[in-house]
Amino acid sequence: MYKIKPLKIGLVGTGAIARAHLEAYLKFQDKVQLTAVCDIHEDAIKKFTKHIRVDNSFTDYDVMLKKGDIDAVDICTINDQHEFQAIEAAEQGKHVFLEKPMSISLDSCKEMVRKIGNTRVTFMVGQDLRYTPHSQGVLCAIKNGDLGAIRTCRCDSIMNQVRGLPAGHWMFDGKRTGGGVLINLTIHVIDLLRYFNGDVEKV
Repeated sequence: MYKIKPLKIGLVGTGAIARAHLEAYLKFQDKVQLTAVCDIHEDAIKKFTKHIRVDNSFTDYDVMLKKGDIDAVDICTINDQHEFQAIEAAEQGKHVFLEKPMSISLDSCKEMVRKIGNTRVTFMVGQDLRYTPHSQGVLCAIKNGDLGAIRTCRCDSIMNQVRGLPAGHWMFDGKRTGGGVLINLTIHVIDLLRYFNGDVEKV
């Protein structure tokens, strides 16, 4: 039986969301191997890799792309870095998994689609709530007609980011995030509405 080699991953950004991704890398080592880690702060890399073995670490993203021995990148950086990091990786032949939101503006997203579309790599934005058992259950019920004709759909999102983040955190900087809670957190429920019901035709 033919065995597929694990995909070699280079992760950039070692904050909280990267630690969440790490759980998957440790769980599915037969499918993916975290072979490189990149962060502009060397102490952050040391903290992130304290209890795991990673072959290579970098403080320069360009160097990781060239020397990291990777097949794909997992981008877990600040929103305003997403466009250039995703495009650069794709143009160097690396598959791209990008943490949401895709970018900080519609024009930026369109540019990413255009440029990455000219490459031969796989590109995915991590809208992970689609794949939870609850979401899959709702989708199945809709497709099976168990709920009848869908006339309206509502999603609520209740979170308190202020308590979990220190003052001055980049999440509170609208220029770097592309907006406030709508683009950073509510993007998940907006995505679910589209996932369940299809793309918006008119606003």
